[in-house]
Amino acid sequence: MKNNEIKLIFRGLKKNKIVLSINILGLAIGFAFVILAGRYVYTEMTFDHFHENHKTLYRVEWTTSDKFTSSTPNIMHSWLTSKIPEVKHVTRIINDAGGLMKRNIMYNNTKYNVNNPLIVDYDFFGMFSFKVLLGEIKSFENDKYSAALTRPFATKVFGADNPVGKTISYKGELFIVRAVLDEPPANSSVKFEMLLPIANIPSYATMDWQNNTLETFIQSHAGISPLALQQKIHDGIISEFNLLGYTEQAATRHFRLNPLDKIYYSDILYDNVCIHGNSRNTLMLLSLAILVLIIAMFNYTNAVLANATENMKGIGIRSVVGASRLRNIGYMICQSVLPCIIAMALAVFFTLSIENVTGQVLSIPLVKMRILHFMTIIGSTLLFGILVGIWPAVKLTSGKITDLLNERTKSGENTTGIGNVFSVAQFAASIVLIISVFSMYKQIDFVLKQSGKNMDEEFVVYMPLANRTEQKGGNIATIQEALKLLPEVKGVSTGLSLPGDEFYSNLRGLPLKYDEEERTVDVNHDMVDAGYPEVMGYKIKKGKSFDASLKLDYKSYLVNEAFIKKYGIHDISVAQLNGSPIIGVMQDFHYNSLHKEIEPLAIRYENSYQSRIVVKLAPPANGSFSEIIKKINKVVDSVDNTAVTDILFLDQHIAALYDKEIKMSKILFVLAFFSILISCMGLFSMSLFITEKRTKEIGIRKVNGAKISEVLVMLNKDFVKWVAIAFVIACPIAWYIMNKWLENFAYKTELSWWIFALTGLLALGIALLTVSWQSWKAATRNPVEVLRNE
Repeated sequence: MKNNEIKLIFRGLKKNKIVLSINILGLAIGFAFVILAGRYVYTEMTFDHFHENHKTLYRVEWTTSDKFTSSTPNIMHSWLTSKIPEVKHVTRIINDAGGLMKRNIMYNNTKYNVNNPLIVDYDFFGMFSFKVLLGEIKSFENDKYSAALTRPFATKVFGADNPVGKTISYKGELFIVRAVLDEPPANSSVKFEMLLPIANIPSYATMDWQNNTLETFIQSHAGISPLALQQKIHDGIISEFNLLGYTEQAATRHFRLNPLDKIYYSDILYDNVCIHGNSRNTLMLLSLAILVLIIAMFNYTNAVLANATENMKGIGIRSVVGASRLRNIGYMICQSVLPCIIAMALAVFFTLSIENVTGQVLSIPLVKMRILHFMTIIGSTLLFGILVGIWPAVKLTSGKITDLLNERTKSGENTTGIGNVFSVAQFAASIVLIISVFSMYKQIDFVLKQSGKNMDEEFVVYMPLANRTEQKGGNIATIQEALKLLPEVKGVSTGLSLPGDEFYSNLRGLPLKYDEEERTVDVNHDMVDAGYPEVMGYKIKKGKSFDASLKLDYKSYLVNEAFIKKYGIHDISVAQLNGSPIIGVMQDFHYNSLHKEIEPLAIRYENSYQSRIVVKLAPPANGSFSEIIKKINKVVDSVDNTAVTDILFLDQHIAALYDKEIKMSKILFVLAFFSILISCMGLFSMSLFITEKRTKEIGIRKVNGAKISEVLVMLNKDFVKWVAIAFVIACPIAWYIMNKWLENFAYKTELSWWIFALTGLLALGIALLTVSWQSWKAATRNPVEVLRNE
């Protein structure tokens, strides 16, 4: 392309700088969302691929039904090492703060909460590619009191000081920091802040085939078939079960090797070590971002079509002076590609600028951008610009030169009609997003209110215990008694689980004796002290609650209505569960998320298992709990400053069950906002183009007596028609999408008609506000100024 043609392109862009700026900004927003979504999807789809050995790393899992569990027999490590020569390395991993416990460390008399302290074998470091930044990890092979910290956690505890060689206190014992590791990447399913040697494994993890408390990861030798290795391990374990007389386990268990890079999306019932994602949410987010891009593409395509029809005379003049059709096509494609490059540059700058926002506010982890990502972005930009520009270029250059000079071709009329179709499509997509946002917020509000139903969770706080050991039992009792003396505290109790825990202990095969008949049942199970039901506000429908003054109540049960209904119990006085009496029936409440039906629940009065202290508070006079929380912290630390980690609100704990939905609704709100913004940009530029094209018509109409209101109606009716058509198209699509999304919930709200009506009015109002200013400007213009040059 010649220099003068490049100058002409820039001159044309400068001439239409207002419309061009609007379209470039809209396209940049669309590009930015796709870049962010693409990086997010890349992060999700490449979990654990950063490990050098990820193709030969597996976790041993087993099942007795349709759900796999990651906890394996504790003897698995030694058995694999001695019996399976195809296995190169084996490491056991246990999350020492897994399940319902929490942990903290002490340094310089200051307490620091530590997330996911993992206990591992020395082979862990050879199998996984977690980079050692300072110190060494050789001590993990023999020294029980070694510790490795991640860089962010080490900085949090030691500041700028070198932590290697420093001593920390953990669970009442002293550990020496031997190494500092890089933080696990965003696409690591294994997250931790501290590593300890396997010699620190809890005493209850005995080396037998019956106790499943550890997760076992293996690395196979190169070239070994994973299916053949899986079958060999399965057959070997089943043979061991049969030899030991564990015939039931041998008949029902199936062992598998789950590839490390597949764990993130795998079907694990409960996982203490690895985090998991939802592939449907990933695809949904990508689809929504692409939808915003499509809206931006329609918007930009409209602008290209409008610009092409406006430049018909220029194309005709170029043809007269000797430009070939191919050169004209190239010229018009360059007019389309150049703004795309500018928009993509803005999009890349925008995405790099808001990385912290996506990570902290929206909780979207993103891997760092690489050269390959930038190459993909550049290639996609050029391809998009060419595809958008080539169609109008081919169509307009196919006409006669005389038609081009007279600015009348059938192709020009077609491009205007297609522009209208694009306007309808982009507004329909925006309406779908707005309806989805309203529906999501309505459902989330519904589930949060229902989750608290039949419970007094609004003024309940809980404290995870940092050290649930026999030695700490006395301290916990002392803390409870000290808290009861605070005037703001209405009750204190302890328990193993809380409503809102994703994992309740599901006990299978518990003996239920009723009316002289005995059978085994499966039930969600919790263990609490006597005051727990009162503190939590559970409502007793039949019988009575626990009474600490009655020895007979110890180890007795309260069950929920779902338990009574499922197992057909009419008289609890003649019912026993697990050899203990059932003394009361609780009104059903959602102890788990509303994604599931309420299942049978039994809570047992037995205070030997404690993971949380729960405290019921009186509503504060000033409406703020901050002073009460400070008092509780002071009381707890005065008794034992290592006993608990944080003080948390129960309603926030319950809300965390819907964390994915809440995050998705936030993302959807952002997408809907920007899709509307892009659509408004498109409408504004279209209204500007149309009013300029009809300037003479408006002047003639005003000279002939047309009123301003009549001109406004004439200019706005097409836009209203486009929005109305878009609304009709969008409603069934949005209804279908949200019905599918609501199927994830066992308890759900209805799709209300007012959401659709409100969205339609909102879309119409936004459209009219967008175009009315330009329409008013055209309608009030002096017709003499328009017609004096005719």
